[in-house]
Amino acid sequence: MSPNVNYLYAPPLNMSQVRLRRERHFGRDDPLYHPQPFLLSTPHLALIITPQVDIQNKFYPAWIVPRNEHFVKRDTSSPRTDMGVVIEDFAKLLITMAESVLKNIHDDARTDKFVTEGAWGLQLELSRLEVPATLEQCLLRIRIIQRHVLELDARVRALTLNASDHEQDLVLLEK
Repeated sequence: MSPNVNYLYAPPLNMSQVRLRRERHFGRDDPLYHPQPFLLSTPHLALIITPQVDIQNKFYPAWIVPRNEHFVKRDTSSPRTDMGVVIEDFAKLLITMAESVLKNIHDDARTDKFVTEGAWGLQLELSRLEVPATLEQCLLRIRIIQRHVLELDARVRALTLNASDHEQDLVLLEK
């Protein structure tokens, strides 16, 4: 923009560039950090829990920003000395959190495509925690697990809320 012109360029409408940003999240398009509108196609995005700072909260590990100290190098004798894994204590926190969400999936939710694919994806990422990778790959794995946990929990809660709403409707119809 120059002060010597009498017009402004219109910004592109409905154009958004989703890309990985600082601290490995997706900026304004990331439902974990920015509230999302309620849409019937993805109601769970509006139900993602807020960041937790209480270390006693079961979702606290989902909000820890992955850093270099969460990575430990493995097998420095190999030609790839930059390979390592997620540090064991942090991996245990992630696994415990993920298992609690997976255990809370009720039978009705298991028929939901998002839940089945999300649970499968979460289990796959958990199995990769012990596979050596570069620092960046390990930190991205952490973020993927965190996101899977939060979205899966929100989806199951959304389905539970939806089911309880229908139960109330049925009770009203019976009366």
